[in-house]
Amino acid sequence: MIRLGMTLGVREDKIDEYKRLHANVWPEILDNLTELNFKNFSIYLHKNTLFGYMEYHGDDLERDNKLMAANPKVQELSLIHISEPTRLLSIAFGGV
Repeated sequence: MIRLGMTLGVREDKIDEYKRLHANVWPEILDNLTELNFKNFSIYLHKNTLFGYMEYHGDDLERDNKLMAANPKVQELSLIHISEPTRLLSIAFGGV
C-alpha cells in the first residue's frame, strides 16, 4: 500500500459549487477510484485549498493515475472548479 497526499486549488467563486457537488459524489467517480485500486479517499477544504489523502493498493500507480485522469467524469468534475493542477505532496512507504 502507498499513502498519497495532494493539494488542489479551488476557484474562490466555485467553493459553494464544490461543496454541493461533493456532498453527493458522482457514482462514476467512486467506481473509478475502486476499479483503479484507490481506497480510503478523503478530502479536506481549507479556504480555497483542498488537501486529499488516499491509499493505493495496486501494482502500477503511474498507469492507474493516467487511467483516472483519462476518465471523462473525472475531467468534467475537475474543470468545474479546480484552479490549479494537482500537487503530489508525498508518497509514504508502503506496508504499514
